[in-house]
Amino acid sequence: MLSKFALKKDIVSIIVQRQNDFVSTGYGGVFFYKGEQYVRLDYADIEKIKLVDEKEKLYTIKPHVNYMYWQYPNFKDTIYVKDNKDTLTAYPLINITVPSNSAITKTRLSNSISSVVKMIPEALINTFCKPFFINDGNKFETFASIENVLLLLFFILAFFYSDFKSINWNLFFCLISIVFISYLLIGLTTTISGAIVRYKVPFLPFLWMIPLLFLREEVLKKIPF
Repeated sequence: MLSKFALKKDIVSIIVQRQNDFVSTGYGGVFFYKGEQYVRLDYADIEKIKLVDEKEKLYTIKPHVNYMYWQYPNFKDTIYVKDNKDTLTAYPLINITVPSNSAITKTRLSNSISSVVKMIPEALINTFCKPFFINDGNKFETFASIENVLLLLFFILAFFYSDFKSINWNLFFCLISIVFISYLLIGLTTTISGAIVRYKVPFLPFLWMIPLLFLREEVLKKIPF
């Protein structure tokens, strides 16, 4: 409600839509949108659609095809259609997406604040911890996993060699706020680990600065940079 009044935009609705876009990209498929109906077929069923209007990019779904759809803007309730019998309805094609190899299973958000609040722990875990070796799909994600381990070890080192008396608390809370808000938005909207790694890059300097605030001066002098 506050976002609608102050920014003239429904932030929750935007977050839900962005998450749905990433889910669509992650799992791939053939996507149509008509009226309030958002339709998805598996990418493997790409040959089971029929072009009926090349100019308008209208397609019909062949018989006996399984697909799913959502009534916009409610993407939480998925309606499954098995053994399609409607071969007359023509759907405008939105996109054809090849499945991603680094999709993260994630709870679907609904267009409500409570749904976003419940998703916060999972969103932060995904952003801070993934990929973490067991989720690695390629060598780039392995490098990202190593980075997460090094960051964790650095935080542990900073805790054991900390000097809380000399901390600049204003700077600390500023860094925490930047990292928390940015990582939370990334985690809520992004369901692909490769995209999470890319989106975190601009905020990594702020995250690495946090343990540096805690380290004692004599330890800092021994760090070769």
